[in-house]
Amino acid sequence: MTQQMNQFKPSVELGLIALEAIEGRTLQVRIDPSYAGTGVKNGDVVKLVTTSEGPDIFVTPKTSASDASLGIVAYTFKKTTFKAGDSCEVYVQGKVVFGKIGEAVNAGTELTWDATDGFKAKTTGTVDAIALDKSGVGTGRVIIKGII
Repeated sequence: MTQQMNQFKPSVELGLIALEAIEGRTLQVRIDPSYAGTGVKNGDVVKLVTTSEGPDIFVTPKTSASDASLGIVAYTFKKTTFKAGDSCEVYVQGKVVFGKIGEAVNAGTELTWDATDGFKAKTTGTVDAIALDKSGVGTGRVIIKGII
């Protein structure tokens, strides 16, 4: 990579990874005001509320393997649990994040979200993410697959 004196941005070189191009998007959403659960946490997978009307995008936690996911609630150190009516950010398709892994998986495994255990190998339902690492139960890198 060539760098010039006083250059703030490195030059583009063939073969460099352009993470900005594949990292995906972040959406500002609100937890459905009628949601009666205990809360949505950082790293939880959420789905669209089908009755959403603008300007806000409303979500609830994904609880069934057949639900189509919107994405994963973005980490923030300011707040770890979101209640009905709260705003939060959701990472959508293409974003690479650390996710809760509920069973041993290999890199490349299609994953679905289990609200109790986290990501598991897809046997039924929708693909919510793809494992990027071979990992056991705990935390692992995933690339989000959602409806967007």
